Amino acid sequence: MGKVKKVGVGVQDTESEAREPRVFAKLIYDSGFKIVFGTEGRSERLLMTMLNRLLGLKIVKVKYLPTERLGLTEEESKSVFDIYCSDSQGRRFLIEMQMWSQHYYHKRAVYYSSLSVQDQCRIEKQNQKDHGSP
Repeated sequence: MGKVKKVGVGVQDTESEAREPRVFAKLIYDSGFKIVFGTEGRSERLLMTMLNRLLGLKIVKVKYLPTERLGLTEEESKSVFDIYCSDSQGRRFLIEMQMWSQHYYHKRAVYYSSLSVQDQCRIEKQNQKDHGSP
């Protein structure tokens, strides 16, 4: 029998625990990336650290925004972002994990960015309306 370590009120066999397979999220895949960085209430600090280091920013707060956007017309396609967030100064960030080569990825990136710009314009227009600006 293996060594026994007393944990809390129960006793646990540490050797059998060490033999259990470990499961890790693969960050290069959409699902693992979203689990680690896209879970509101759990990964804001990790996301801020990543953005600050990669982009040289000083983000102090992140708010997760809805990741699904419907087209303005029936002809426009639906868009789903991996992570869509804003910081304390109202700047918005689209974060996409791209593992596979994709035709026309640059067009998709421009389209997604334009959706974020549209959101910011709507918010600015609403702010002006709320504060009595023309």
